[in-house]
Amino acid sequence: MSISGEPRILLVEDSPSDASIIRNLLLQEGLPAENFVHADRLSAGLESLAHDKIDVVLLDLHLPDSHGMETFLELQRRWPDIPVVVLSGLDDEARAVRSVQRGAQDYLNKSELEGRLLLRSIHYAIERKRGEVTLRDGREFAEGLIETAHALVILLDVRGGILRFNSFAEHVSGYASSEVIGTDWLKALFPESDRAAVKNLVQRATDDRETYVGIYPIVAKDGSLHDIRWAGKAIRDGQGQVRFVLFTGHDISDLRAAQQRALHSERLAAIGQMMAGLAHESRNALQRSQSCLEMLRLSVKDRTDALDYIERIQDAQDHLGQLYEEVRSYSAPIRLALEQRSLRDLLFITWENLIAEREGRDATLICPEPDVIVQCKLDRHRIEQVFRNILENSLSAADDPVEIQVCWETAELNGLPAVTTTIRDNGPGLTEEQKRRLFEPFYTTKTHGTGLGMAICQRIVDAHGGRLELGDSEQPGAELKLTLPLAARQHAS
Repeated sequence: MSISGEPRILLVEDSPSDASIIRNLLLQEGLPAENFVHADRLSAGLESLAHDKIDVVLLDLHLPDSHGMETFLELQRRWPDIPVVVLSGLDDEARAVRSVQRGAQDYLNKSELEGRLLLRSIHYAIERKRGEVTLRDGREFAEGLIETAHALVILLDVRGGILRFNSFAEHVSGYASSEVIGTDWLKALFPESDRAAVKNLVQRATDDRETYVGIYPIVAKDGSLHDIRWAGKAIRDGQGQVRFVLFTGHDISDLRAAQQRALHSERLAAIGQMMAGLAHESRNALQRSQSCLEMLRLSVKDRTDALDYIERIQDAQDHLGQLYEEVRSYSAPIRLALEQRSLRDLLFITWENLIAEREGRDATLICPEPDVIVQCKLDRHRIEQVFRNILENSLSAADDPVEIQVCWETAELNGLPAVTTTIRDNGPGLTEEQKRRLFEPFYTTKTHGTGLGMAICQRIVDAHGGRLELGDSEQPGAELKLTLPLAARQHAS
């Protein structure tokens, strides 16, 4: 609008007489002469829009350089936010109506023009266009907010069918929106055990005007579970009828995992304190017992059967002391002394240190030169402990000749470059129960040991920010995959 408050009008009309009539009608209604701009061609009108502040365009569809609907469509394409009032003749009213359907604000018949009607139509056109632009901008803002939000945004119809599924929902669930649009969200996303509770949450959001919140996991396309904190609210029309139900969800899986790790660490600290005291007192008791056994050995040195029993008791005591130490080691906090080392070198060092276990065995470590970077920042003693446990298990499980194959490949962990070390033996492999419980504390199939070896290994790898898991190879034998970031950051463990 100009300083006077009146609109600045561009008339695109090739007839001088029609242009003069329209100009005079507007001037008679109080429009300042400087607020009226005339162009006799579409190209001239577009040039005026580019260099002048125009509030509304009065457009004749038949011009020397453009004809019919193309005239309006070209102007709208170039200047979509400018309101347009189409001027038509008696024989062109149908085309004028179509232009309104395509986005023009109004149309007026030239033969029926009257000053007050023309100016009122201009003011209405400006206000309607402003409303359209505001509504469009609001939609684009909402669309951008939905698509960039770090939250699941899911719009449902009143029957629970999915109408909208934003990008973050695709990212978390693994489903493309095209795979779930139109489906029942209960069946598409939730485990059967939670569907009744989620359905109740939807019902509460539909029945009331409140926002309802609940925490229910979704099942991703790959079968993994993600804990989601949902907030649901009904969207109603002007009569108060529910049209849609909007749910937003925040993935709290990482938060819950961190809480579980913290709780686990607290429990381990409590166990560690208890075990430290127990190991200390037990060590004193075992030492007193050992002293008594040594004195007893002197007293019965001529009785071989008694000496045999004493030897067995001492072995049992040594084993008991080892068990105490393993439990204490498992429950103690892990602190890493990080240094840059080669995984291949550490693996060979560990293999050489197992010479006693390999004595008299036909055992081979097949470890080719890697063609990827295997230099990581790690605690060499801790990672040697992991390698030792894995290799000892392979030597224990496999019959001669034992073959342990190792390979490396690049990987990624939490967006950081990493390397995966795959170790596979030619033993009988693991049963389904062993696979399921391999890293479970105190689970073992051996006659000796606490069953803490692989559990401790997993804690060590977790402390490096890495991952220790079973491989999925279909070849015989057991396969383990150790993935470590190239630049490790110590994690709480």
